[in-house]
Amino acid sequence: MSPYHHPSVHRRTFSRLGALSVAVALGAGSLGACSKDSGGNDTTSASSTTAATTTEPGKETTAPPDTLDPRLEADMRAAMARAEKVSLTKDDLATNWQSLPPAEGDEGPLEACTEVDLDTHLMGLYRSNGFSNTVDPGALQVSSSVTVMDDESAATDLMADMRTDRFVGCVNDLFNGSTDTVERKGEIKRNETAPDLGDEAVALSGEFVVSPLDGTPDHPVSMVVVAFRTGDMITTLNSTAVDRNLDEQLIRDLLDKLLQRATAN
Repeated sequence: MSPYHHPSVHRRTFSRLGALSVAVALGAGSLGACSKDSGGNDTTSASSTTAATTTEPGKETTAPPDTLDPRLEADMRAAMARAEKVSLTKDDLATNWQSLPPAEGDEGPLEACTEVDLDTHLMGLYRSNGFSNTVDPGALQVSSSVTVMDDESAATDLMADMRTDRFVGCVNDLFNGSTDTVERKGEIKRNETAPDLGDEAVALSGEFVVSPLDGTPDHPVSMVVVAFRTGDMITTLNSTAVDRNLDEQLIRDLLDKLLQRATAN
């Protein structure tokens, strides 16, 4: 598996509600360059010697083979392996949860909104599959992404950037708008109190309304995004709920699992 490929995020439109939850999840956009492994997960890496490249489904762009020295390549592969070990898997959820396969699009809020130079400082990014569960009366969706920077200072800068009003405003600009099938309106805000996770943490949450353009009823969507740093690694959990409340106990349980893995890596 090359660490320089850049495919799209995995999602499955297995139900209408599942599709709506994916439409507004922060994890619906990728946070960096990606690569699809045999398990259907997305990975990415970047360095000071090669900029991230992008791919649409079925089309790949790779970095020139002479841009990395062997030591840097080994460091990047090690970063990718660390990130993968931390990420959510289907085994973290009950058996009735489903995995979500690819959807188009590979640039997400972090790439689009951060002012931190990811081309210089990003060593690896691993995004889990999306996982979704249709439950009466709505649907839940969760996913994770794990980002490894080239040092702790760069990871600290990235966390600080995610707390800014500019970053949050940029994310809202991305989320609000229309697609071919739905219109999204709402606002995500930075929580005043950050959770006590790792070296530092930031939480964003918000409420949206997804209006299908076919005239069918609107769907209220709740979202929470929690990112925490452990050294040079940032782990993010994304959760959305469509037509129902978020499962706060599930979010706490998944954060505990992610923190345990991140601390060990």
